[in-house]
Amino acid sequence: MALTRINNNSLSSVTAAGLPEGSIVAVKHASDTAARDYSVASAATQSVSTLSITHTATGSNKIVLVANIQGYSNSSNMGIVFLSDGSVIGDRGDAASNRIRAAAGADQRGELNGGQYSSRMTISTEITPTAGSHTYTVGLINGRGSTDTLYLNRGVLDADNTSNIRSASTLMLMEIAGA
Repeated sequence: MALTRINNNSLSSVTAAGLPEGSIVAVKHASDTAARDYSVASAATQSVSTLSITHTATGSNKIVLVANIQGYSNSSNMGIVFLSDGSVIGDRGDAASNRIRAAAGADQRGELNGGQYSSRMTISTEITPTAGSHTYTVGLINGRGSTDTLYLNRGVLDADNTSNIRSASTLMLMEIAGA
């Protein structure tokens, strides 16, 4: 039998406000398949504008963000965070002395393919947005003590052979009804 009513309303009259708590109200997705590199100062965050979603939440709904990032760096210290209108949001590691707070990070020791450090990082967070439209973005953090090049969707060398992989990175936003 087909669904014809939600909360005793016909389907044509259901709005986001009428959905039960926990219902998915909206889903948006951004992906970036291009090979990118960014020169980033020590401890700075680089916004990845190609991985951004602009959204206006309704009422007391929550926003869930999920990102899957393929990152490389010349050093071994790279982190990722979520940004809302350029400011860091969401879950991050605790503040401890001079350590950089990130949602996920690569702090590898050792060598992969001649000095390249690679990490596939998946992060998620739940936030209660303030009123109005917001642009949610992924940020890459340079955890090195000096300027470093951070790479997205490609390796450091990016040689044209089967030993070098190019990948895609994604950002997904879900608006969830209720608080």
